[in-house]
Formats: sequence, C-alpha cells, structure tokens
Amino acid sequence: MITIIDIERTVLSSLLFNSELLNQCNLKVEDFYLFDHQLIYNAIEELIKEDLPIDENFIIKKIGAKKEQSLINVITTNPISNIYPYILEVKEESRKRKINTQLNLLRAKNDMSAKELMIEIEKTFLNNSELNLDLNSIKISNTEYIKAEKPTFYLEEIIPIQKKEINMFTSAGGGGKSFTLLKILLELSKRKIKCFGYFSEDSIGSTKNRIDILRNIDSTLNENIDIVGKDQPLKPFIEFDKNKNLKQTDFFYSFKKLMKPYDVICIDPLIAISGEDENNNTQARFLMNLLNEWIEKENKTLLIIHHHNKGKNSTSRGATAFIDAVRIHYEVEKKDNNDSDRFLKLKKTNHYQGKNEFKINLFKGNSISKLKNQKKQGLNITIIDDDIESEESINKTKQLKQKGFNFE
Repeated sequence: MITIIDIERTVLSSLLFNSELLNQCNLKVEDFYLFDHQLIYNAIEELIKEDLPIDENFIIKKIGAKKEQSLINVITTNPISNIYPYILEVKEESRKRKINTQLNLLRAKNDMSAKELMIEIEKTFLNNSELNLDLNSIKISNTEYIKAEKPTFYLEEIIPIQKKEINMFTSAGGGGKSFTLLKILLELSKRKIKCFGYFSEDSIGSTKNRIDILRNIDSTLNENIDIVGKDQPLKPFIEFDKNKNLKQTDFFYSFKKLMKPYDVICIDPLIAISGEDENNNTQARFLMNLLNEWIEKENKTLLIIHHHNKGKNSTSRGATAFIDAVRIHYEVEKKDNNDSDRFLKLKKTNHYQGKNEFKINLFKGNSISKLKNQKKQGLNITIIDDDIESEESINKTKQLKQKGFNFE
C-alpha cells in the first residue's frame, strides 16, 4: 500500500529530476509530513532562488550530512512527469492534519457551551481559507478591487506587436517571413528593446548579410541584435515520457534560462520546436500552453514564423490549436510583381482595434527582380532569396509525410 511518505518521496524525486515541475507545485514546506522532507523541499526552493544546481551535494550542504539517508531514499524513488495528482494528495493529507490539530484544540475547551462551541467551529473552519480550501477550485476576484490593464503593443505606428503574447507570422515558402521578421527585430532594437532571433534555417552569415541589405535602405536601424543560425539547430520543446505523457524537454528548460536577458524572442520556424506531430491538436495545445505560461511569467514577447500548406490559397499548416493560442496572427504576402514590400494582413487579433493591413519595405525598387533577371542572363550574381524553405525544413517535412502527415 502506498503511504503519504511514498507520495512525498515521489514528488521530491520528480522535482530533483526536473526542477521546472516546481512551477506546478503550490506546496508549502509545512505541507510535507516528514520533517526531513520539509528540509529537502526547502533546500530545493532556496537553490532555485540562488540559481544553483539542484543536486545531491548542494542539498546536503543545506540539510546537513545527518539527513543524507533521507535524501538517498528520495533520490532512489522513481520520478514522474505528471506530479499534479501527487501534489493534491500531499495537500489533502496536510489539510487533514491541520483539521485534526484544530479539533484537538477545540476538544480541550470543555468549559464552552454548545452554542459557543458551534460559533468557535464556524470561526475556525468556515472562515479559515487554508482549512476550508477546495483544492480543485479557482481563485475568484471581485472586479471592484481589480486594477484595469489595457493590452499594450510594440511598433504600433508600423505594425502592432502585442507585448507579453505570442505573435505568429505565416505564409507559403518564399513569402518573405524571415526577412520581414528580421526587419521588425531591427526596428525594435532601434527602440532599445533587447531582441533575440533564432533563424534556424539560415547561417548567421546569411542573416548578417540580410541585415546589411536592410540597413542600406534605412541606416537608422539598429543592427545590435543577438542571433543563432542553422549551425545550432533548434530542438523540440516537448516530448513524451516513458508513460506516453507529454512533458517539456531539457532543451526548453535550458532555452528559457538563455532567454532571460531578452524582451522579444523570434523563433523561425515553429516546426523546429513543435515535436514529432505538428498536426496533433493535443501536442499543439500542450506546446502553446507551455509557451504562454513562460512568456506571461517572465514578461517575454514571442514572434513565431510558421509555414503554410502547399498550393494556391493555402492556410497555415498543422494543428488548429497553434492559431487558436496566439493573440495576433499575420499572413505575409507579396503583391503582383512588387518585390520591394511585404504586406502583412491581420488575420486574427483579440485586442487590437485599427487597420488590418500593414506594409513593410524591405528593398529598393524591384531590386530582387532585377537581380533574378541578371542571373537568368548568365551574370555571376549571388541572389539573397527572401525566405525559401531550407533543405533541413524540407527534409523534416518529407519525414513527417512518410509518417502519414499531410501538408498539401
């Protein structure tokens, strides 16, 4: 039979294995029954605050060598990814102990009348949120005491980017998404906003060349942004554990720590982080919930590039949960033979009220068309194409198609 001590060890072992689970953990030190478990949980919280490794050596320093056997008992317990049911058990047992403690105190008050005892019981239990708490309830707030907050935007005069939200940009290959997002990052950096761009389909040299092209048109653009290219490919942010439950990857945990200095983060493309099946709504919702929780907690703004299906009049590919979870969705397109500009159509917004199409100037005149014509004439000219899907992205799409996923 599983005991509360076994449950507490499972919770602590899981936190040692993946400290990110602490975000799901609304436990207090005193919720643990075993005193040694209280010490270990307190040590984990302190090490996270101090940004120190959550390992055996650092914990022993916190709890003392005499408690090492209790830590060994925790470490040798199998960790799990879904600790929420176990947390509920720990909270429930803690609540029972507190109720029994209060009942014992009331039993000792023999001099009270029945009426006085009932009043005391009501004061003790009905008005004590900790003892009367339904663990599955939600916190209710009264609007009279809530401070009103309006949605805020970056670059509202150019193209609205909603702060602390996911902003998604989609189009077919060759639509100019990467170039357009790079221009947006440069505009943000110009306004002293710390930006990061993960352009996983291009080399960093290619991205720097694009920056030079953009700054030749507008020298006021600030080129001081941090980037990573295809030489350091993105890894999925989610995966399945051995029990087939979804969980965040170690890479996502490391990525979040790396992103702490930045206000705006661009990820190109979504498929690089979405896991094995981008058509699966369950996986998509899990990923997007993970991203939304992260940017809300750490005040980040996320820009994500996503591809369309192949074919004319195509829409964003993959699970519908991707678009459902974003606050702003733009489609990037060229018009007629206009290679100089990209037009961003606002396809979804929850809060922005204004026009629904915006123009981003990328090049001088029809410079790309002229280069392509010269190339056709046999001249030795390097063309910087503005967003053809990389070989890596195409290969990944082929692999997914072989598994039965349809992007057409």
